[in-house]
Amino acid sequence: FVRAEGTSLRIALQPAEAEHLKKIARSAGVKEATLLRRWILERLHESSRGGGLGAALAQGVTASDEALIVDLADGRTITVPLAWFPRLAHGTPTERANWRLIGGGVGIHWPELDEDISVESLLAGRRSGETQESLRRWLGSQKVTGRRTQNGGVMDLAVPIRDFFAQLRHRLADVYNEPSFQLELGMFLRHAAPARKVQFERPASFFNLPRQRFVKKEIDIVVFESLQGEKQAIELKYPSNGQYPEQMYKACEDVLFLEQLVTAGFGRSYFVMLADDPLFFRGPTTTGIYSYFRGDASIHGKIAKPTGEGDQCLQIVGSYRVQWTGIATGVKYALVEVDRKRMPGEGRCPTAQTPGGG
Repeated sequence: FVRAEGTSLRIALQPAEAEHLKKIARSAGVKEATLLRRWILERLHESSRGGGLGAALAQGVTASDEALIVDLADGRTITVPLAWFPRLAHGTPTERANWRLIGGGVGIHWPELDEDISVESLLAGRRSGETQESLRRWLGSQKVTGRRTQNGGVMDLAVPIRDFFAQLRHRLADVYNEPSFQLELGMFLRHAAPARKVQFERPASFFNLPRQRFVKKEIDIVVFESLQGEKQAIELKYPSNGQYPEQMYKACEDVLFLEQLVTAGFGRSYFVMLADDPLFFRGPTTTGIYSYFRGDASIHGKIAKPTGEGDQCLQIVGSYRVQWTGIATGVKYALVEVDRKRMPGEGRCPTAQTPGGG
């Protein structure tokens, strides 16, 4: 309460609101008592103005993929990069749209992301003060929830894969070549899916699949609960040292391998490509093998080997677009999903001499 001229005004806060005010105070870098005093004075100011809102109070919030926009009661609008607040950046549009005001507009709370931001910190131009270790723990705590699964409890691995790249964007993972890419992503998936096994370089033959000739022997990452249960594969590419057409062809080969695994009984599987050489996703040549990675052509049908002798080729049954997402300047990744719905039938190049190595 506040005492003034021998009178007192009692102000009651719900426990949840009091806790949010404490978090807002920490976010703003001020003492809890100071923030509470300001909030009480603003409530008194409202009363003296017949219910009008005081300055520096939020009344509307919009969080797009790029920016956080807060409309203030006094007519001002604050716009800051969404990247200033990693939890918002990791959230879905639905989660970011689920917000509520704290203390009549002193701050904003996102319950699904456990994020609190004060108007004062936005006006001061302060980014999130959360440490990388705290953010890492929070990301690891995002278990397999309803938004992270498909019907029937099959995990939608695309969600944690995208979360991994968001972590990579904030430099919370150390990736510098394909083995480190495989290791870091695999360890991240183990945190995201604690009830599942995440294993590296498992031979396809380990899973008692129908006998057929696969274009590769080992699966880069496999996620499964048991040999009899649902199994999902992930194939990775982090190309280096140029060799653009050869590496692009090998990427298409990975997609064919995933099609073969899905046909043999695997669930939805994923091809993930990380590139820090811009010539993998843009360049002067956009025809042939380049059209799938630099242009807008879908990986589908007969794909001839661009180098070497002979008539070696791949026959891709489904149709897959390679869509690049930026992580940093000159660094992008692409995520391709392979499942039965994309495969109307099976096919192979009758003259193909597909390799059998991993």
